[in-house]
Amino acid sequence: MNKILKILGKIVSKLTLSLTYAPKGKDSHTKNKEQVVNVYVNNYGNGNIKKIEKIDILSDIDNVYVNELIKEIVIKVELADGTVASFVEIEFSVENLYGPVTKVTDKNGMVSFQNICFKETGNHRFCIKGIGGFVYKDLIVIKDNPVELKFINQPQDVASKEVLNEVIVQAVYQSGTKAENLQIQIDINKEGVRWAGTRVKSTDKEGIACFDNLAFTKTGNYKLKVMYETFFLYSDPFHVFAPGVCMDFEKCEAGSKEEVEAFLTALLEKQSDGDVIKYNGEEY
Repeated sequence: MNKILKILGKIVSKLTLSLTYAPKGKDSHTKNKEQVVNVYVNNYGNGNIKKIEKIDILSDIDNVYVNELIKEIVIKVELADGTVASFVEIEFSVENLYGPVTKVTDKNGMVSFQNICFKETGNHRFCIKGIGGFVYKDLIVIKDNPVELKFINQPQDVASKEVLNEVIVQAVYQSGTKAENLQIQIDINKEGVRWAGTRVKSTDKEGIACFDNLAFTKTGNYKLKVMYETFFLYSDPFHVFAPGVCMDFEKCEAGSKEEVEAFLTALLEKQSDGDVIKYNGEEY
């Protein structure tokens, strides 16, 4: 019996207890009052507070690129006694780039921080904080990630004043990720030529921008120029011919030997059928 009483005494010594009570009698002049005192239980005992000893970063943070979304950074947390740190608060931040965000680990001591995107390149210090004064610091290298453009669908020959075929451009980051929501601008390689159509399009989630309403009034050979910031790319050459005249020109530079030969070939073929060939405003 004495042994049982000693055990009960130890348990009671670890509890701070109070009763919740209300007066039994009712008084019309006195409001019912209820007093609540919390019950605290410290299963670890004084001086044995949970302390974090170790963290493991389970996500790849060696290949982080500017302007590219990191879906999640997963962290595993362990206590000083080697057990997982379940249901503890962890704060993650990157100096001058990503403000402190606090989350709670799951039952396996895991916590993840999602959808992080850095807007600056360089070496930046990240910090992980936890209970017991635990602080973990290290460097994260954020790499430059320039955009590259490519034509998925090249422009084709077209009659003047008619709408050009769909010209499709894709923007991809150097890391290989498709560049969403970028403003892609389109132009031509000749100055002083009037043409119609939407000249700026935003890329979709696949990095695609589609230009589908371009039209030219002046005949000639052209190239389209697509641009994003300082990066630009030219299309294959295409020919705008007069309405009703079909010229099967080769894709070649204006004024080159190859273009002259292609023009003479087309001239002989079309005149034999009684057609009139127009080139740069002249009839042949």
